[in-house]
Amino acid sequence: AVTYSLEPGVAPRGGRFVEVTGLTFHDRGFSAEIDSSWGTGELRVPLLGRFNVANTLAALACLLVLGYDLKALLATAPQLQPVTGRMECFGGGDKPLLVVDYAHTPDGLEQALLAARQHCRGRLWCLVGCGGDRDRGKRPMMAAIAERLADRFILTDDNPRTEAPEQIVADMLAGLAAPRLALIEHQREAAIRRALSETQAGDLILIAGKGHEEYQIVGKQKLMYSDRDTVVRLLEAGA
Repeated sequence: AVTYSLEPGVAPRGGRFVEVTGLTFHDRGFSAEIDSSWGTGELRVPLLGRFNVANTLAALACLLVLGYDLKALLATAPQLQPVTGRMECFGGGDKPLLVVDYAHTPDGLEQALLAARQHCRGRLWCLVGCGGDRDRGKRPMMAAIAERLADRFILTDDNPRTEAPEQIVADMLAGLAAPRLALIEHQREAAIRRALSETQAGDLILIAGKGHEEYQIVGKQKLMYSDRDTVVRLLEAGA
């Protein structure tokens, strides 16, 4: 058996252990100082969020128990990649960092924004929408979370289906403390372009809702659209 902990001194010393003694978040992931029954070292991983620290630490502990070498594992860790459309990073450096994530529920959006905040050196932006012909009750909740946790946010479309996009946004506005301050841009590409035009290096833009999806459902049509492809194209064009 092996125990692991994101804080020093928590894991019991009666058996094998892996724990984090120092943790730093940056705009492309995290660095963690590791102490363990197998030795010490630095774990550098290009994944966002404290939950990914826990996931990586759990995987590290399991591999160590299976007999893999600690130094080899630490050397391999920087090659880890996020799942497509799950806290996936684009830009950064001398440009804003854009993070595409599938978060489309209140809890998912809250966790994504809390994770994004840990990696944001400047202002945190959020693009968020809600699907049509689906649970209307979560719409004001989603908007309220964006208002509470982001510095700026844009309400946009996310698979409106057969509902009027204006009605979906109106339902979202009902959850805001200051609805007059909300930015609204129904076209997702235009919303991303606007966020890019108002941000700078050190800022982070969370683009929530579609993640890996490569379509937008408008009416009964499935139109080709990808947040990921749009972000890459706009960054390359210097938008």
